[in-house]
Amino acid sequence: VENRCLCVTIGEEVAVFPPGDLGVVILESRQATITSSALSLLCASGTSVISCDERHMPIGIATPVGIHYEMRPLLDLQIAASKPLLKQLWRAIVMAKIENQSAVLSLAGRSDSELAKMPSCVRSGDATNRESVAASIYFRSLICEGTRRDSEYTAFLDYGYAVIRAAVARELVAHGFAPQLGIHHRNSRNAYALADDLMEPYRPFVDLLVFAEAPAAFDAAARRRLASVLESVAVLEGQRTLVQSSIEASVESLRRALEKGDPGELLLPEIEVLDRPGI
Repeated sequence: VENRCLCVTIGEEVAVFPPGDLGVVILESRQATITSSALSLLCASGTSVISCDERHMPIGIATPVGIHYEMRPLLDLQIAASKPLLKQLWRAIVMAKIENQSAVLSLAGRSDSELAKMPSCVRSGDATNRESVAASIYFRSLICEGTRRDSEYTAFLDYGYAVIRAAVARELVAHGFAPQLGIHHRNSRNAYALADDLMEPYRPFVDLLVFAEAPAAFDAAARRRLASVLESVAVLEGQRTLVQSSIEASVESLRRALEKGDPGELLLPEIEVLDRPGI
């Protein structure tokens, strides 16, 4: 840290970043070192830090704590949220996710009529598990050999999803949410259950990046490109914006939904479908 800025040194080169400009920092190289003062500065600035393993895959997220002055009132809102409200919020999230998956297939020239109709079939709390059914149809259409968990695309998808998850977790903490209190995800060992809920409609933005460019190798260039998913274009309330800005708006709207008890307040992103088919 120098003059309250983050300094990154590689050989003789030094790059300086104002911490407020950084949403997520990924520590990918096994040879990288970071000082405690740098970590403190990043946390104080609301920046999430992702650590990676020897395969360059994210394995941990550090997010700031206690940086929002209204944490307790919002915690009370989260605890007091009724089950019907949580079920309706999850329904909205699942519907948005499936709609974005359908948009990705349209852009890939692989539209599926069954998937396109599925959002209207999602019930409160996704009681009939349309999310899982949709995912099965979706990835079968996109992946010719293997599965979502075991294919040439798996590492790329996992990496991109980790970037989205960190960005959502960062915004939740920055706005005073307790990220361990989820809407649908309720595992007591999951410190980012709420992030795992809210990131679902953003996953297809990673899919679009991976299947549009189909990188041949999981190398540094591919990982840098995946990290740039936050700069992809999303549509929110009919307006084009960046995914990062859309995430912030989604988090802010979640508070309004909890305050008013109205799931209709939740703002979720859309993938813009272009006129030309094929990605």
